[in-house]
Amino acid sequence: MIFLASIAAKAKAAWSWVVAHWKWLLPPLGLLVWYLTRSKNVTVASGEVVGHDVAVTKADQKAAEESAATRAAAEAELNRVAKEQAAKSAELTNKLEKEADTALDSPEATNDFLQHVSKDMRK
Repeated sequence: MIFLASIAAKAKAAWSWVVAHWKWLLPPLGLLVWYLTRSKNVTVASGEVVGHDVAVTKADQKAAEESAATRAAAEAELNRVAKEQAAKSAELTNKLEKEADTALDSPEATNDFLQHVSKDMRK
């Protein structure tokens, strides 16, 4: 019983404080009401959104495969061109080496070879 009496005395003291200072309680109570009653933005995913994600994933996979195939084809073409260029370069080097060896046979041939080379360099 003493416990209930002490609670009642404290409640009476608290009520008298609320009656005296009720203006200070309005802003926090207003904020509390606003917070509790505001609308929550809840987004529900429809089947179209899920289907869209699947379609985008498939399109991304298809694009990645096509890109890889294109890159592989381009790399194969570059390798083929590099091999052709290396072969032509080796052929040209052999030809020029033979011409240079032939040019060393006589001074006139050396002079003609050097004139031919310098003419090509000026182009």
